[in-house]
Amino acid sequence: FETSSSAYKLFDITAGTITFNGENSVNNLILDGNSTSTAGMERLINITGSGSVIANYVTMQNLPGTSTASAIFANSSGGTITLNNVTIKNIKGKNGAGINLNSLAELNLNNTTIEYCEATSIGGAINITMATICNIKNCIFRNNKVTEANGDYFGGGAIAISNANAVVTIDDNTMNEGTVTVRHRDSMEQEVVKLEDLVKYVEDRIKF
Repeated sequence: FETSSSAYKLFDITAGTITFNGENSVNNLILDGNSTSTAGMERLINITGSGSVIANYVTMQNLPGTSTASAIFANSSGGTITLNNVTIKNIKGKNGAGINLNSLAELNLNNTTIEYCEATSIGGAINITMATICNIKNCIFRNNKVTEANGDYFGGGAIAISNANAVVTIDDNTMNEGTVTVRHRDSMEQEVVKLEDLVKYVEDRIKF
């Protein structure tokens, strides 16, 4: 599926469950924003109301960078998203370029790759702003980033979580850079820390 430059949402789901099925990793279903202009497509899948999505062997790609652009945007209090063997790539937006969760009951990612997604504020690959259950297993996050250091909240090149009640479980995943960007709450200063040094870094700075 491809969209013209005048479209806004490729799929708009307000109720029920929509399933997208590709055949396999070679013959997968492609949802392509097909836009080189910031005036074009803003969301490939838009989920509101009680809508839910299941996707198997799907590639979602190519959105140009509007302020509300995301491959998947969810504002569905009772909905779920399940992605199996999905690739999300080359998406530019402000918050959660790959997946932006404003409200969702549950997100399940299995054997999914999110790569080359850029946000100008928070969550290059995924942005989580509400109390959501997220299960992320056997996934790859590659070359996702936040492009403005003074974003609205916390950055989060791969995943940004700005709700303390969100429950995120991450198992057997690959984060290619092997680093974490730590932002100090008061000064907003940022430091890049290697994953293997993160525990000691935090322990050295906690004061009781």
